[in-house]
Formats: sequence, C-alpha cells, structure tokens
Amino acid sequence: MINAEITKKIIYKPGPKSRKVWREKDSAKYRILEGAVRSSKSYLADTIAISEIQKLQNNTKILISGYSISSVARNVIDSWKEMVDPLNIGLFRNVKDTKDDYLTINWRGLRGKKFYIRGAGKENDFKQIQGATFDYWLADEATRHHEKFIDMSMTRLSMDHAKAIWTLNPDSPYHFIKKRFVDNPRLYIEDVNGFSEFKRWVFFLEDNPSLTKRYIDSLKELYTGLFYQRYVESKWVIAEGTIYDFFSSANIIHSIKPRADYYVVGVDYGTGNPTCFILFGVNLRTFPKIWSEKEFYWDSKKMQRQKTDSEYSHDMKIFLNKTEETKQFGEIVPRYIFLDPSAASFEIQLKRDDFRNVRHAENDVIDGIRTHARMLKGGEYMVGEYCVQTIEDYAGYRWDEKQQLYGIDAPLKINDHTKDTERYVLHTLFGKSGHNYKKLAAW
Repeated sequence: MINAEITKKIIYKPGPKSRKVWREKDSAKYRILEGAVRSSKSYLADTIAISEIQKLQNNTKILISGYSISSVARNVIDSWKEMVDPLNIGLFRNVKDTKDDYLTINWRGLRGKKFYIRGAGKENDFKQIQGATFDYWLADEATRHHEKFIDMSMTRLSMDHAKAIWTLNPDSPYHFIKKRFVDNPRLYIEDVNGFSEFKRWVFFLEDNPSLTKRYIDSLKELYTGLFYQRYVESKWVIAEGTIYDFFSSANIIHSIKPRADYYVVGVDYGTGNPTCFILFGVNLRTFPKIWSEKEFYWDSKKMQRQKTDSEYSHDMKIFLNKTEETKQFGEIVPRYIFLDPSAASFEIQLKRDDFRNVRHAENDVIDGIRTHARMLKGGEYMVGEYCVQTIEDYAGYRWDEKQQLYGIDAPLKINDHTKDTERYVLHTLFGKSGHNYKKLAAW
C-alpha cells in the first residue's frame, strides 16, 4: 500500500545541487537537467527559465516544447501558473489568429513576449517551427521529443544570446540524445571564459531536500525493474524482459471485492487482431482504488472468423447485461467506455447503438505503462480472478529488444491486447496527476 504521505503536496526548497545549477547556468548555451523523478529538476528548470526570460527584451519569442501540447500544459504551464498566477486571475492568455498561435503572460518581465507551446513527440511536429527564430527554448521531457524536432529547434536558436534548457529522465543508452549530446565530449569543451556548448547535471531523489526519507522510501516502493533504474537510480538502461516482472498472485483480487462507486469499460478494438473489453470497478476510498471484474476476448485468428462492428456492439450489450436474455443478471451502466482513439468505426457503431458515454482513451504507451506499473505495484489496481486472459498475458508482455537498438522503448506486439485495455483505463483516469477530477468534470 502506498504511504499516505506520498499524496501530500511537497513544499519545494532548493538543495546544494539546485544552487550549483543556478551558479553555473550561464556557462553553457544548452543546459541539460536529467535524472530521477521528483528530484527537483523540472521545478528548477521552470524557475530558471522564468528568471532568464524576464531579462530578455520585449517582442522576443520563446519556445516551450514537450511530448504533446497537453503534457506541456500539465508539466510547465501549470507550474508557472502556481508561481505567477496562484489566484487564477487570468494572467495567461492564448492568442490565435490566421498566422500565429501563442501564449501571453501578463506578469512583470514576461509582458510583450510570445510563448509558443508546441508538441514535439511526432515525426512531423518539427514543421510547426520551420522558419521561426527563438530567443529561448525550454524542452520538457526532451528524450520524448522526436529527433527531427530537436534538430530543427537547435537551428532556430541562431542569435548569440539564445539559450536552451532541457529536462529529461534517462532512457535507452541507444537513444539519440544519449549518443549525440550526452556522450559527446566535444560539446562540453570549455573556452577560455569557461563557456561550453553543453552542460549537464544529474539529479537523484536525495538532491531534493523537500522530500522526507519516508516519502523517498514510499516512492522507491512504487517502481521496479526498468522504471526503478531510470526513474530512481538515474541510469540509462535498456528495456528488456517482462514489462510487469513483479506480477504475482498478490496482484489478483478474489471473490471479495470493494463496492464500486462507479464502473468503466476499457476497449481494445481489433480487426485482424483480438478485440478485448474489460469491466473495471472504481472506489477512491478503498484499496484497491480500481479493479477489473470481468473480460470479453475474441481472437479472430483462433476463432477463424472476424466479427463486424455491429456484432461487437451486440457483444458489448451482452457484456453489460443489456439484452433481454442477460438483464436478469443486473444491467451494468458504466460511467465511461474508454476506447482507442483510432477505433473510429467501432465508436460510430457504439454511439449508433445508444452507448452515449464513449470517450477517447489516453493512448500514451510509455507513460501509460508507467502508470499501470505504479498502480499495480502500489496496490491501487488489482486484477479480478475471472479475468483469465488478462492474468495470462502478464507473463508474455515483454519489451521489444530489437527496437532498443534504435533507442526506442516499445512493447512487443504480442500478448498486448488486455494490457492495452488496462492501460487505456488506468492512464486516462489516474495518469500522472492522480485521479483526473477536472477531466471527469469536463466530460
């Protein structure tokens, strides 16, 4: 069980590593802050960035990039709002016209400057910044940026005064950032003034004095294997072996389950591949907070017949006891049905058949796996004993070691359909920031 202290808001105070970065921040053009989660690197980068941007002239352009626009909003903009607009009086304003799309901040030293918020995780994202010139660049989770975006952004910092600051967690040792920028000694050669092209600092949990030992120990308990080595020990290591290597009978919930406050359904839809539905109960006052109760699994290759969207929709009615034959078992009315955003035809069919609560799931694979692992390891999520295929797939859900040679973390596309279904629900509902009340309210 997760220690209750882990959910408390941590009041940040700088440690020796943070003060060292502040002293040395002017000694390089590109500054890399890498290392463990919650080690203060992101908060430090945010505060350094605001301080340096305030000193720039008006009418300057600032690039803030992340895996996606929503991740930038969550990881950077929300942090900045807490610093300069804690009362939420509207100092941040999005500006859109036919030629431009940027953010303005009505705060001392930030007025008159344009902040360009851009997603950088997809191959073509670099096209958003072609032709632009930036005075400053803050890259959040730089290892999740596409290489083309990194290259394009570097060409956009053409002025002598331009600077960049990157935050990142360690990744594969074959990742392009590791090979091209972290391990390239020529980039760290200092001139006679002690200035170099790149400078990097590695952070560990202990570098954040705001964290108590009890909190650190609780945090360490949540990670295992690959995630422990990268997000706790700050190591660049290969993703290999079974993804959820800690899964055991202790992660299975048997006949006695908490009473659900509400139910949700996750769907992984396939045409030539299997289609999977899983029913989850949710109760935030208990442990586990969420658990699976039953599953539907149709493998068209094994059954030698591919079902139509209409047939799968009928299967959903049976699954939720909505047919005349199954209503005697008690109809289940899920609050949401979370569906892979790419399953457009099945979404249309479900809505046509009066399933009004279909929502697109968050489909970030690596972050989703991380959320899944954290919740499973911490006891927040458990798998129902009747979800036989779901339990069986844990042993065969493995990292793709061939992809690692290209610096890419990805699971093998085998034994993955129940895992994708679990990930859709867990990451959409609980993600990085815990239970997503704001998102649920918006829906």
